[in-house]
Amino acid sequence: MSKGGLKKRICEQPLRNGTSFIMNVNHLFRVRRICLALPDTSERLSHGEPTFFVHKKVFTMFANNHHNDGHVAVLVPAPPGAPADLIQASPETFFRPPYVGGAGWVGIELKNINDEDLSFHIHMAWELIAPKRLLSSMVETKPARAQLTKSKKAKPKISQRKPTGRKA
Repeated sequence: MSKGGLKKRICEQPLRNGTSFIMNVNHLFRVRRICLALPDTSERLSHGEPTFFVHKKVFTMFANNHHNDGHVAVLVPAPPGAPADLIQASPETFFRPPYVGGAGWVGIELKNINDEDLSFHIHMAWELIAPKRLLSSMVETKPARAQLTKSKKAKPKISQRKPTGRKA
């Protein structure tokens, strides 16, 4: 059998959760495009999955059906109290990931979130993890964190807020 035929069979083989390898690669490209557009970020494998760092600190982890848990997702840190609110508001999109969920991280099911909302959550994660000197050196008018401090009267769900519009 030719290499091309074998590769095609492997790529089209469905995973336990019913998704295919090709679809998961597309999700990885979405995440990679958003993460690597942020300043001073890098990508490395960690625990067998693509992981994104800002100055040696993790701000986004890609999970491709890790340990056959059925999630093709990203794991990101969130502001205090936000993970519980997100999970309660949209349990089909957000979940508490094992190991890091207790430390304030939230899982985001990639098939259930659009690029705009995903970008917001990844930008927020970057801002939470990036060194203060890097944040202070950036020229921006509305960081993602500032959107969380708006008045409580008209407070939209975190997942529906707009990304910062920051340019890399």
